Amino acid sequence: MSKPELLLLVFMVIGAFIIPFLTRFIQMPNAAGEIVYGLVLARIFPGYLSHNLEFLGELGFILLMYLAGLEIDFERLRKTKAQELWVYIFLFLSIGIFGFFSSWILNLPPLFGVVFLTTAVGLLFPVLKDSGLLHRSSGQRLLLIGTIGEIMSLIVLTIFILYHKYGFSSSSIIHLAEILLFGLLVVFVLKLYRYVTWWFPQLSKLFMTSENTFESSVRGNLVHMFIFVGVAALLNLELIIGAFIGGMIFAAIFSAKEDVLHKMGSFGYGFLVPLFFITVGMKFNITDFFHIKVVWLALIITSLILIIRLISSPLLLIVGFSTREILATSVALTFPLTLLVAIATFGLDSGSLNKSQTAGILLASILTSVIYPVIFKKLAGKQA
Repeated sequence: MSKPELLLLVFMVIGAFIIPFLTRFIQMPNAAGEIVYGLVLARIFPGYLSHNLEFLGELGFILLMYLAGLEIDFERLRKTKAQELWVYIFLFLSIGIFGFFSSWILNLPPLFGVVFLTTAVGLLFPVLKDSGLLHRSSGQRLLLIGTIGEIMSLIVLTIFILYHKYGFSSSSIIHLAEILLFGLLVVFVLKLYRYVTWWFPQLSKLFMTSENTFESSVRGNLVHMFIFVGVAALLNLELIIGAFIGGMIFAAIFSAKEDVLHKMGSFGYGFLVPLFFITVGMKFNITDFFHIKVVWLALIITSLILIIRLISSPLLLIVGFSTREILATSVALTFPLTLLVAIATFGLDSGSLNKSQTAGILLASILTSVIYPVIFKKLAGKQA
């Protein structure tokens, strides 16, 4: 690593440490602040984002998607009535239909349909905690809806990636079948492992606890993650899809994952994930975000993300939601910051989006994460 690269890495790490204190003061999500910091670094170190530093950012991206899969609470899904689950699934099917229709009407690339559909719980969780709703039934229900939305969003993104690479062809079906077969094989192996650890419980400590000095749970999960990443590479898929599927399967098999999630989250969110968001910002010139075309697109995305959910959410009347709860739910599903950044990054790297469209999505991800949580907290205050 050259001296300029090392100097830039020092500034990136310093920023990753300082930014959470600044964003907490100005009420901005950490990821949004890290993107802005990356924009600033790009002005100070123009052209210094090397392959080595991009590799660290990509590694953070992979770990972020693994954590997204790992954070899914399948135990909550198992305890929910089938009728309620189907209503939530149809809610996101409706959001998806309106989302892709909106992108078609506005003559935007198909990937924008995924943008309008995307839902994530990464920012919803702390917002619910701040609102005092996290441990209430209404908060748990919102987390469940957000979880279903996140799963469906990533499934649609996976299908879109297959379509982008192979179109509607037999190759797409073959690759999708390969993913499903591999997933079923891993589920079988992990269930077998679960059965074996029932007889020999000390073996579960290799993946589930960190009472040893060499942090076997972290190492075991990294092995698990990179196996799926490697298989994704062999299947010519995006590496992030392999990482997400790996995390999701681990979460589906092991319900007692709090220690693993804490350890992996501390490692990821403490170092590699912030570097990913900073490198995303460094790929742009800060003036790109002030072009009227980019600002206008960001405002359209920000508005439509909410409007589409408001149109679809009356379906929740079927499971007894009040009008105020429907409104609050619509707003609660409007700030998928991390996944919007992930989609924008994929779109730029794959050529599905041009630079101004990507900048518009990134700006919208920041706007939705700053504006809508404030609105939700006000609605949540009225419900309390």
